[in-house]
Amino acid sequence: MPDVKRGRTLLQRVGRYYARVLKCFGAIESGTALEKLADGREVGAAAGGAGAAGTDPQSLATALSTFRDDVRRRAVEAAKAGGEGAGSAKEMLALCDSLRDDVLPSLGVKVEDQPSGVARCNLDDPKVLLADQAKKREAAAKAAAEKEGKAKAAAEAKAAEAARAAVPPSQMFAAEHDALFGREQGQYGALDADGVPTADGAGEPLSKSAIKKLKKMLDKQKKLHEKVKA
Repeated sequence: MPDVKRGRTLLQRVGRYYARVLKCFGAIESGTALEKLADGREVGAAAGGAGAAGTDPQSLATALSTFRDDVRRRAVEAAKAGGEGAGSAKEMLALCDSLRDDVLPSLGVKVEDQPSGVARCNLDDPKVLLADQAKKREAAAKAAAEKEGKAKAAAEAKAAEAARAAVPPSQMFAAEHDALFGREQGQYGALDADGVPTADGAGEPLSKSAIKKLKKMLDKQKKLHEKVKA
């Protein structure tokens, strides 16, 4: 368990910092307790010293988490409403996330956002919390990389599909387009007047069934190519 006096001091400093940031955004009304906190003045029981009621680390952490809940709720509402305040609202949400993920874990405070809008707040070993945050960041980075990889693969597949559709039907079985259509290099040899292969790369005549299948592929290519031209 963190030292009571040390925990009180650190959490007060964190609360004061975020109150000052929010004051800069104009999110704090004049004369309120938050304004006093932002200006460096003691608020409520905090002025009574480390032994005052409600100044233990858990109480301070819960108070700060509740304050964050309120700021986060207002920021979400402002972001959804749009308008001129949407940009500042997003910055406030980023600050709320930073407080949860970057600041409080090092102080031994774990904050978990809930669907209700009221976060769960508990004290734990800072080393454990920081290790958990590192794992979450690693998992998030991995997920982002996988998402980016899938998006890139999808874009490449779409581009290849467009490139294939742009090839005239009479040229689709030409050796120069083997890689584009996923064939072995030099898979086909002689082509008829329509561009349908009549022999393989070694010069061996193709069977009637094989030629029939290739003609169907060419007919499909005609339709795709016509769409591109249109």
